[in-house]
Amino acid sequence: MSIPVSIAVAGMFVMSQLRLVILALAALAVAVPCTSLAEPIIDVEKFVNGEDATAPPGVIVPWDGISAVTVTFTYLLANPGDEPLSALLLFDDNGTPDAGDDFSPIFQGGDLNGNGLLDLDETWVYAAARSISTGGQHQNTAFAFGSGIELEGTNDSDTVFFFLGTPETSVPEPSALLLLGLGLACLALSRRKRAH
Repeated sequence: MSIPVSIAVAGMFVMSQLRLVILALAALAVAVPCTSLAEPIIDVEKFVNGEDATAPPGVIVPWDGISAVTVTFTYLLANPGDEPLSALLLFDDNGTPDAGDDFSPIFQGGDLNGNGLLDLDETWVYAAARSISTGGQHQNTAFAFGSGIELEGTNDSDTVFFFLGTPETSVPEPSALLLLGLGLACLALSRRKRAH
């Protein structure tokens, strides 16, 4: 059985057209690089003495006014994005604008599969203890950085507050109380004179 010439010619034409379409698609794939729709996202949460104190005065840390007190910071690093993160960096500003006293917390665990990537289902835990001897209001900020698959960077920060000592409450001075009492006595005396 032989194939009619017209069908054979039509088949070759279709094949040549298909080849041209494949070549055009291949050229397009080279000309337009494929980009990932994934977006890297990192999240850092910082705690002071186990509390997420995001507003002043924050955690009240007892202090005798003389000795240094140890304050413990805990950091949770998570990945709410849609791709693993690498090149992770976590540091704390030590409560000052001076970069020279910044410190890096110590990794405690959380890399469940040991691949060195902050995966979507992991929360990495870091910790640091600092000796504080200056009373009053303090604030510290943690900064986290990471990179996605295509080396696109992401960052986040979290600030916590703590007060070393006892915050002062507004108690009126004795002289202010004396003036208030004297004023009330004069007011009562003047009303009494009017009543008679």
